[in-house]
Amino acid sequence: AIPRRAIRPRQSECNAFTSPGDRGANGSAASRPATGRVSFRDLCFPYSGAGALAYKNWRDSLSDNIGLAAIQLPGRETRFSEPAYEDLQQLISDLGHAITSHLTKPFAFFGHSFGSLIAFELALWLKRNNQPTPNQLFLSSFRAPQLPANKPHSHDLPRHELIEKLKSYNGTDDSILRNEEIIDLFLPALRADLKICECYQSTSSPAVEVPITIYFGEKDELVRSESLSDWRRCTTHSIEFKNFEGDHFYLNTEERGKLIDHLTSKMIGKSDTTMDKMSSKV
Repeated sequence: AIPRRAIRPRQSECNAFTSPGDRGANGSAASRPATGRVSFRDLCFPYSGAGALAYKNWRDSLSDNIGLAAIQLPGRETRFSEPAYEDLQQLISDLGHAITSHLTKPFAFFGHSFGSLIAFELALWLKRNNQPTPNQLFLSSFRAPQLPANKPHSHDLPRHELIEKLKSYNGTDDSILRNEEIIDLFLPALRADLKICECYQSTSSPAVEVPITIYFGEKDELVRSESLSDWRRCTTHSIEFKNFEGDHFYLNTEERGKLIDHLTSKMIGKSDTTMDKMSSKV
């Protein structure tokens, strides 16, 4: 069955899975196509209100054998005309059905903030549905699933208060916040994403069967470091915690280079291990 609002409703959207970056001729978030040298793929999930272009500058910093695939959700960028999801489980189910045919190579998930929640829940969905699962989860700046969000919530704030809050987060470009037309396009998806994040709390403490790396900014006021330790209960494998200078949006600063270097080194190691296992079976 075709999902109600699949993450890839048109052929042009499929480009967002393989090489996000500068806009291609078809209007999707695409840069140069992945080559046959790609042996490992990193699927990236954006933070609240953002889209595939959040990762537009990452492609050229990765090793040639790593393919970058940014997920383009409804309600943003090339999909402004579509309503954003307000129900996490519906989002995960539709996304899971949409990407399974693309999981033909070993892969990892990277998510930042809201994207970390999607990456974790999607990994669980793939496991429950007997689909290929990621070799590694890279989760950035999101509290452990067992913990409730800090209050007061932001998703239901009046418009002007939410905009002021966004300014304090230091994660939204000023050109967006100053443009009334753009901000009105941007806010519905942002509110929907924030609502999912702020209302989420796992009661079952499920665990994935893959290693997890947790990234965080040392000065993050939104996600305190003490809210991360319970991620240990969410995997049956190893877990690593790595900090960076900066706040919640450290990955949009000069620290991004260090983050990508660390991601690359981990994924190359996963790729080499996978190839060794494949060779041993020949």
